[in-house]
Amino acid sequence: MYTNGDLIDTTRLHDLQKAGCDEIRFNLSAPNYDLGPVELACRMIETVAVEIPAIPEDYETVRKLLPDIQKIEVRHLNLHQISAWEHNYRELARRGYRSHHLLNPAAIHLIEIIFLGEVLSFWLERQGIPALHASAVLIGGRAVAFLSSNQGGKSGLAATLMQSGHPLLTDDILPVEEQNGVFLGRPGYPTMRMWPDEAACFLGAYEHLPLVHPELSKRRVPVGGDGFGSFCDTSQPLACIYLPERRDASGASTTSEISAVGHPGRHPSQPDGAVPNTDVEILPVSPRDAVIELIRHSFSAHQVEAAGLAPQRLNFFARLAQKVPMRRLIYPAGFEHLPRVREAILGDQ
Repeated sequence: MYTNGDLIDTTRLHDLQKAGCDEIRFNLSAPNYDLGPVELACRMIETVAVEIPAIPEDYETVRKLLPDIQKIEVRHLNLHQISAWEHNYRELARRGYRSHHLLNPAAIHLIEIIFLGEVLSFWLERQGIPALHASAVLIGGRAVAFLSSNQGGKSGLAATLMQSGHPLLTDDILPVEEQNGVFLGRPGYPTMRMWPDEAACFLGAYEHLPLVHPELSKRRVPVGGDGFGSFCDTSQPLACIYLPERRDASGASTTSEISAVGHPGRHPSQPDGAVPNTDVEILPVSPRDAVIELIRHSFSAHQVEAAGLAPQRLNFFARLAQKVPMRRLIYPAGFEHLPRVREAILGDQ
């Protein structure tokens, strides 16, 4: 049952209970955020949910109300969307709201690329939650992240760990927040993006998967449920951040861009005729160099600079680099090597 609560009383709740009603959802904004009917329902109805209106002007009101909502033991919150229709569009326009429409339905992929990429990451940054270009999985109840750009190998590393039962936390965008000195990786959404050869390796085929972009061969892979692997939808403490670096048979890097920070004592190539190096190496990265890599692999650099948030981001990454270790993961290119890479990562935890 859905209600604004203005007719709720003990008698009506008793009648609803007898009739088999086991859930009531309250619209809090209609009765001016009066929790009285909600508290009454919590005593008599099995499940009580509260609709939290997505009204920017009411943000502070709702935020201050959350402890009281928790105190009366409401267990379910639902973020309510703003609906524009014939009876309220003039009021929304008066408040300064604007409506945007996709003129070309064929460009729907841009919604994800722009809004779930640059726009979302910049919005998070303004909340003090920088977003990293990374995939992350759970190992032993903590998040392990793989930091790299496109074609850097992060999705393949996440996928090989998912094959052995480790849930995905995010693929491509990893928001990081700090709570009481602990750095948490926030979940993304239960989808991965894989190139055809990756999808064929981990799923057996790729032709049935939808394209991420009409001009790219990359595919969208659903995660959890009937999809690939499992998904974790709650924030988790960060245990380690890896910088993946794939090497071909000659020892040369196959990642799309070379790291800004070198690692002493290693040459990027081998002499002709040398035995291919198939070793997996895990090397520490100093906190100073880790800050550089975090900046390189963060989102919305120009917007952050223009908004004056660069010092805030730098301080955040400096604290992150001190608390969460970063390691360089050097491994041979080729899907056949991924099981050994997985074992090396698991052994490093």
